[in-house]
Amino acid sequence: MKTLGILRPIDHCGRIVIPKEMREECSIYQGQRMILYSHKNQLLLQKLEDDSQPPIENCKRLGSGRPIDNLGRIVPPKEWRDQMEIKQGDKIEVYITDNLVTMQKYTDICVICGNKKDNLINLSKYTKICPTCLKNVHNKNIIHAS
Repeated sequence: MKTLGILRPIDHCGRIVIPKEMREECSIYQGQRMILYSHKNQLLLQKLEDDSQPPIENCKRLGSGRPIDNLGRIVPPKEWRDQMEIKQGDKIEVYITDNLVTMQKYTDICVICGNKKDNLINLSKYTKICPTCLKNVHNKNIIHAS
């Protein structure tokens, strides 16, 4: 099950904070070593239980494991940040899927059609819709303009 994403910026050292509520949900604590995997445009973090832990299918393992610091931060591999064109200040969406912490670069997209457009309309802080979909929804009386 996927939780709602929380946006976190990449800091000047390439670190990102895993939100406290997500660390608690997955029982991730300071010093916990995490195995990092790359899958499409996502970075998957799995707790390192022991060295015989099976890998996640269809994912590329990145390194031997990285620790969580005392503030709940982890440094995603530079290789992944470069591949995803992530730089300081970029927003990263962090969420939990099947007890894995999942990260991906946040991009503005229409919540209905999924298109990335420059002229998106804000429905809420992180929810956007394109003018075409808004018009279609309004014409079907699903929402009422006020």
